[in-house]
Amino acid sequence: MSSERVDDPGERASDETPPPLRLVGRDDAVLARMKAAAAEVDRLGLPTPALVIDPETLAGSYRRLTAALPDTDVHFATKCNPNPDVLRLLADLGAGFEVASLSELRLLVGLGVDPSGVVFTTPVKPADDIAGASELGVTRFVCDAVSEVAKLAEAAPGCSVFVRVAVDDEGSRWPLSTKFGCDPSDALELLSTAASLGLDPEGLSFHVGSQEVQIAMWEKALITCADLVAAAADDGIALRTVNVGGGFPVPYEAPVPHIDEIAAAIRRGAELLPDHVSLVMEPGRYLVAEAGTTIAGVVGVTQRHEQRWAYLDVGAFNGLYEASRAGGGLRYPTRTLGRPDDIDVLESFVVAGPSCDADDVIGPTVMLSADLAAGDRLAIANTGAYSIAYASTFCGIDGPQVHVVGGRDAYSSTQGRVYDLAWPGSRLFEQAKALESDVFSLQDFVAEEGDEGGFASYDIASTFVVATEDDQVHAALRLIWTSPKGFKTLNDLPVSEEGQRHLDAVDASRIAEIGTVAAHPAARGMGPAIRCYHGMVDVTASRGVTHVIASIDDGLLEVFRTQFMFRFVDLGPSQDYYGSPTTPALLDIPATGALLADHLPDLHRQVFLGAFSDEPQTV
Repeated sequence: MSSERVDDPGERASDETPPPLRLVGRDDAVLARMKAAAAEVDRLGLPTPALVIDPETLAGSYRRLTAALPDTDVHFATKCNPNPDVLRLLADLGAGFEVASLSELRLLVGLGVDPSGVVFTTPVKPADDIAGASELGVTRFVCDAVSEVAKLAEAAPGCSVFVRVAVDDEGSRWPLSTKFGCDPSDALELLSTAASLGLDPEGLSFHVGSQEVQIAMWEKALITCADLVAAAADDGIALRTVNVGGGFPVPYEAPVPHIDEIAAAIRRGAELLPDHVSLVMEPGRYLVAEAGTTIAGVVGVTQRHEQRWAYLDVGAFNGLYEASRAGGGLRYPTRTLGRPDDIDVLESFVVAGPSCDADDVIGPTVMLSADLAAGDRLAIANTGAYSIAYASTFCGIDGPQVHVVGGRDAYSSTQGRVYDLAWPGSRLFEQAKALESDVFSLQDFVAEEGDEGGFASYDIASTFVVATEDDQVHAALRLIWTSPKGFKTLNDLPVSEEGQRHLDAVDASRIAEIGTVAAHPAARGMGPAIRCYHGMVDVTASRGVTHVIASIDDGLLEVFRTQFMFRFVDLGPSQDYYGSPTTPALLDIPATGALLADHLPDLHRQVFLGAFSDEPQTV
């Protein structure tokens, strides 16, 4: 970093140093989530930093919100937490989605979300994104300028339009109306222009700012919208929807209004709207923030300028940007792990991240155990929102590994399900193991009885991606995570010197292994094999894996190479492996995922569809 940046954030903040941070809000619930997250990290042996998502907390937030506003459609703000497992949890709960880019839309479509129910809410967006979204099936777009209306008319003819109006966002930590939203006096012109260009002027949209604590702002914004709805009706435009945005606050360093209080203000404002006008909303932070707890490692403790400093393996640039001064100075409830609940020997610390930037300070006065030392761990609560979404690899430092407790077995709804995850000890895991054993036995893929090199010895390091029908596993693909046992493929097949160089060039913690898809004879129709492969790409990426080791049959290898150009390298020569020429390969997950999505229909048709006979198969 530049030597010119020598100012000290602790000193800069000293004029307005906030009081030492302790747990706030529902302290017992916060402590319980911290302990549970730490126990999960210990159980799985996850490295720090790790972001643990609790599905029950997320579901509780969703249910409270929908109970408070039962007649308001929920469209989760994908940008808030784009982790695939989190998005699936929300889809299974019944949430819709809003997106800010074509990339976010593609992510959702890849997870099985119906694009016709997605709202594209960024007011100003590239024409190519509009056209791409329209081609995928999105019909509802937000805009706030005449030029954007014209862009929509050309790139998505006939689409529905929401005009975003700027509203008072006093009381929010992150105001938005300076960047987005037209003046209310200009809204009618945009609606009229949309109608004249053949678009459908559906409604109005607003956002009172993120982490808004003044509940009157929603009512005030709805009064403005009611006036505009009436004025539009006088011009012959019958608006039918108002999007109240998000901004619902979460208790970080201080108590915040309850969602029931905010809902009451929204209802008071909505009473001024005609009966035929419905409401939609775009919650993000409220749904996922409290569900996330980051477990961080302490990498160093120092004394500087009469202050104690704690340096963590997570900071502003790799997962906690909103805690930095530039990001808003959010103060997350933080606690030292491995200490009694009633510990009273605490000291104020400046908490900093691991990068070389002086702005990487995520807490100017945090109360931590006075005996804090390198090697200790901290639990940082309420970090499920805008954490991984903002994370970069600045200074070559990766963000937290995301882990959803219980995986797909943590919830039971089958709505929109594309594939499931089966964790050791779960019912689906045992089903997947049995199917794998049956199929591999039939194909003579099973090692000698009691052979320690067999797949069973890798169970503790495995997760199955499974395709289910009627809650029964019809296809299964084993994923083997890094463990002291290494990878089965590398133990069974020789690796060339060149292959070893490729392996050595990748961080071992970023590599996983996949087995062979085992499919039941009834596994037809929706392409269970491709669902498993698609799931493999999502799951590995969500855990920070960048490369996958696989043993690929030469026939499938040739299809991958010539037809779909999957990004992989051979790790060694083709060998006879259970009676079939097989090559050990290292696949590039990001590239493979993109190509898999691009070629999914052809791959399904040419490789997998019809590959099943009357016997269980491997593909």
